Amino acid sequence: APESVVIISPNRLYDTELAKQGVKFITMKEEQEKYITRFKNPKDSLSFLIVCDMLITGFDAPIEQVMYLDKSLREHNLLQAIARVNRTYENKTRGIIVDYYGISLKLEEALEIFDTPDVEGVMKPIESELPRLAQFHRTVMAFLEGLDKTDLEAIVLAFADEEKRSDFFATFKAFAQTLDIIL
Repeated sequence: APESVVIISPNRLYDTELAKQGVKFITMKEEQEKYITRFKNPKDSLSFLIVCDMLITGFDAPIEQVMYLDKSLREHNLLQAIARVNRTYENKTRGIIVDYYGISLKLEEALEIFDTPDVEGVMKPIESELPRLAQFHRTVMAFLEGLDKTDLEAIVLAFADEEKRSDFFATFKAFAQTLDIIL
């Protein structure tokens, strides 16, 4: 499993319960900073930071790609959370927020302060990516049309032309990014 750590404020009740369950949790500020620094390093094995009411505002980690929400956020805190996960980063096409709580209505309220053209298309259901995925899949498969897909040598030879190979890679990358969004 990917390495993870729980960062929480000190609380004797939680600390005792978490310790009983063998959960690795961090309460001391200095130690929290160490794990936050590790999380921001793309080469580090720390993949998940689990927090409650922390690291929403002022947290700058462009590497962060997915945020799982299971509690209410409102107004600027909600917009800050979205902004944090949507920061650009190498090979990151977008941030993803997995909403277990149902904050989408609150997001619509928070976005009402902006002009409609500025926020149009901000929220999309994941199903909206399915037609794009199907189109990219058809385009990728067209490159393989007429080839025996079990004959690796024939496939390699079919992409001997550098321009065709480059076109295939670009098309496959778009397919893979869309598939990643859906998955």
